[in-house]
Amino acid sequence: MTAAETPKTCHGDYRDVASLFRAIGRIRNRLMFRTNSHTIIPFLLGGKKDGDRGEPCFSLQTLARTPQQLMVPATPLIVELSLGNATIPILDDNLRQEVVAFLGSHYQGRLPAPQLEQAVARLDQLLDLASPASEEATLLRHLQQNYRQFGYFSHIDWRLDHWGCAEDIDAVVAETFTVPTPVIEFFTLATPPILALQLLANTFPSVHFTLQYGLERDGLSHEVRFHPFPPFGY
Repeated sequence: MTAAETPKTCHGDYRDVASLFRAIGRIRNRLMFRTNSHTIIPFLLGGKKDGDRGEPCFSLQTLARTPQQLMVPATPLIVELSLGNATIPILDDNLRQEVVAFLGSHYQGRLPAPQLEQAVARLDQLLDLASPASEEATLLRHLQQNYRQFGYFSHIDWRLDHWGCAEDIDAVVAETFTVPTPVIEFFTLATPPILALQLLANTFPSVHFTLQYGLERDGLSHEVRFHPFPPFGY
């Protein structure tokens, strides 16, 4: 990577979540598309730029916006509940094994319904022990409301299920976000945003999207081709 291609970081919310996934490693994503960059690039950027440098700042919120109510501090309890309520998307075997191995006891896949019900009941138990006016009690009630309304405890499990990664774009290679371009490059933490990019393919059904990705230290060793879901393109 040249100095001009140094990725520009953006989206600094809730970096305690990022620290959990950063230890796995950053994913370098190269999204290729043959046509329509004059429409796709403005759509992805949404007119937003990094406030400090004026650089392009691509957000997955453009593709699927996280409900604001789900944005909560990533305490150990919330991380535990969220990882028990989320499915890490199907990736190549090596990367999936690396993610699951690092998360260890934090992640054993989405819990069966009876165990999820037990997790929700645990919130009632913790609430009984907390001082009614405390910040802890407020947060516990917030988690209960999140699960009742959305089926998710926090932004972590929602994003894993809707984006494929637990955090927003970690950085972009700004020089690739120009028009015209056949490719953009950006970074995410631990996993690629496969589910979010499927939504992009659904939005532009006439465009062929291909994602090459891999851990930053390993290079672009894997590839996914996106096809629009029905009724688009059929």
